[in-house]
Amino acid sequence: MMFDFVSGFKNWNKVYKSLDTENKRKVWIVVWLDNGENLFLQEHSQWLKLKNYVESKNLKILKVGLRYRSHQIETETTEAEAVYIVRSIFGQVGSETRQTYTIGQLKDGVVYKTVWFAPELIEQESYEDTLENCFKEALIDNVKSEAKII
Repeated sequence: MMFDFVSGFKNWNKVYKSLDTENKRKVWIVVWLDNGENLFLQEHSQWLKLKNYVESKNLKILKVGLRYRSHQIETETTEAEAVYIVRSIFGQVGSETRQTYTIGQLKDGVVYKTVWFAPELIEQESYEDTLENCFKEALIDNVKSEAKII
């Protein structure tokens, strides 16, 4: 099974320095796993591959974050039953359309979400949501056991 994540900060830095100007403007998803790996995902679509990777190796996500250039935000997820990231668009009539990332974590049936404007990684809002209002494919189970919740 092939996964194309960048592993470790030093490797991420090498890859980042080699990118053209346009690709340096992208937001990276950063994940810390309980096996010691620190993975960098250049595209949001890699989140689904990460889900397969984590589940196939029965790993737990300790922290998840976003990185834009040298600015990085992090959310601890050790107590989360599942971790959630989606990319979306925020728009209002008469104003600029903005890309956002929502990081969420499931705890006791409630999904705690924080929405971040991209690429600056400025918090837009935090709120509680139901599991039914989440994209199921964007949830990664974060419980290490045979009894999965999702």
